Amino acid sequence: MNEYSLKMARQLDTGKMERINEAAMELIVEKGYGNASIAKIAKKAGVADGYLYRFHKSKEDMVNALLSDKITFLIDKMKMLLQAETSITELVKTLIKEIFTVAEEKPESIKFLYVLMHDYNFQIAVEQRLIIKDIIVSALERGREQQEVGKDTTVEEVFYLAVEYPIVFINLRLKNFFGHKGWDKHDQQRVVDFCIKGLK
Repeated sequence: MNEYSLKMARQLDTGKMERINEAAMELIVEKGYGNASIAKIAKKAGVADGYLYRFHKSKEDMVNALLSDKITFLIDKMKMLLQAETSITELVKTLIKEIFTVAEEKPESIKFLYVLMHDYNFQIAVEQRLIIKDIIVSALERGREQQEVGKDTTVEEVFYLAVEYPIVFINLRLKNFFGHKGWDKHDQQRVVDFCIKGLK
């Protein structure tokens, strides 16, 4: 196989994997993890069942890899903000805005995160949880020095305010739960303000 053929094969594989990932997220959101079989995911993505097994040993392995990718995105953003010596207020504000941007561009990703973060069959990997904890501990130390957070504010509270609450809010709006569908800049700012106040 020449270099051009190899390049085209890699592009084809990338395209297929994107379709598979999108199909998996959509089915899990629509049908739940238990009803999203490998066969259904493959059919929705337009690939053979066996193709999925070239990359993942099981459906659970594939879903865990997808979850890990989404959490890695959040970790990378948090690391970047911390390294830029951002205050904890700015870190939370920027992270929330990033989550809203993802929700606007790829709503299925936020729905998928919401479903798995509230499913006891799945957990964020231990290594990722430890990284998130270390980032938040460092941000809290800086926040206390700058008197931006209360002395009793916990890691769990910061994670909830910066990540969990925005995702929950977005999903309530996506589902039209209370008769309000979608959001605007004012809604986004209210979420930011609510979470910043919660740090005190």
